[in-house]
Amino acid sequence: MIRPSILLVLLFTGLAATTSAHLTPDDSLDLIELKLKDRPTDVPLLLDKAHVLLIMGQPVRAEQVLIRVDELAEERDADTTYLYVLLHLTRGDLEKAFEISDEGIRRFPDHPYQWDIRGRLAKAAGNTEEAIRAMTHSLRCRETVNTLNYIQIVTILLERDQPGDKERTLALAREGIERIDSPSELLHLSIRLNSELGQYDQALEDISALERHYGKQVPFAAKRAAVLEEAGRNAEAVQAHRSAIALLEARPQEQQNKQVEHLKKVFQMAVDELSE
Repeated sequence: MIRPSILLVLLFTGLAATTSAHLTPDDSLDLIELKLKDRPTDVPLLLDKAHVLLIMGQPVRAEQVLIRVDELAEERDADTTYLYVLLHLTRGDLEKAFEISDEGIRRFPDHPYQWDIRGRLAKAAGNTEEAIRAMTHSLRCRETVNTLNYIQIVTILLERDQPGDKERTLALAREGIERIDSPSELLHLSIRLNSELGQYDQALEDISALERHYGKQVPFAAKRAAVLEEAGRNAEAVQAHRSAIALLEARPQEQQNKQVEHLKKVFQMAVDELSE
């Protein structure tokens, strides 16, 4: 009997990580409009409004707001320049977007958003290598970074999938893990890439890093077991599966339900198969 994928079972039993809710662009726009009633000439608020409108796919309204910002400001700053590039990118006018981007990079060479939007422009124009270089330069200009800053670059690299791109992606992931306070997504990516490259010890160290950040969890034990099985280290994989069972058994009595019992049986099935 073929046992089911343990990680899939985790997803269906609700024991994998979930995402939290965020404000929608509509909610954000309503809040900005409310503040603008008292401060109609507040340039940062107007820029926020233009940005949200662009996210919502409303470039005509966004341009009207940006024109108003130009009227209020003595000169066009880095944030306004960025939004004008985004405006023309949204419209598909890449020539105009590149023209404004060139000016933005010339005037604000250390502004990360100028390089970030340049990367998006280059990607839209089909110049993958320029996109990667620009977005990577954006990272170097940032005092603080988040997961998305890295994900947008590694996504391009993984989609291209040329020789050396996995190694390049892994190097970026490792950098992000060192710079980001909660690097869960990058650690999972690093585990995947290290496993694909046959670097199983590093993949296992990444799982240990997940546990140091977020505590012992069933999905992490399952991930360790999967990596050990792939590496052919079945005796250690058995111990990882048993650790997962122990974590399930340690859950409070009120959380012991049919789904948890089913998952324990799946882990035990893995133990039995690997012990034969």
